[in-house]
Amino acid sequence: LDVLVNNIFAWNDAALDDITEEMWDEVLKMGLKGTFYCSRAAARVMKTQEYGKIIHVTSTSALTGVHTQYAASCAAIHSLTRSLARELAPHVRVNSIAAGLLDEPWVDEGGPELREVLTRDIPLKRLCRGEDVAEAVSYLAAGADFMTGQVLILDGGETMR
Repeated sequence: LDVLVNNIFAWNDAALDDITEEMWDEVLKMGLKGTFYCSRAAARVMKTQEYGKIIHVTSTSALTGVHTQYAASCAAIHSLTRSLARELAPHVRVNSIAAGLLDEPWVDEGGPELREVLTRDIPLKRLCRGEDVAEAVSYLAAGADFMTGQVLILDGGETMR
């Protein structure tokens, strides 16, 4: 086992007053706990073979605070990334990718006005594509041998403002 990509999350967006305990638990159980348990299982193998890369795919919500429970789960995974990177070094690299809003079919279903609103504050004037995430995963999996404990922000420049 050379590479593990954790791309686990649950989505149930609500305002703070409307977040139920079940909603909170679902997001943290799938996102944070799922990432933790998969990482731990892979780390056992990777430590034994003295090589491996663990890549967590999260969201820029961890940086912007948008979508309360999802943002909290993603931010916790960023912290987990740093902790695991420290503990598993020098043989196992652990990094995260924080992707911006993905260009999915629902965007076009909302009409051209929705796309305009969603891309207005992105310097590269487009949403993140699945191919963008795949390229970042490939970079971390096949190279980046001197990178560990980092969060690669993949958002077209949106969070730099």
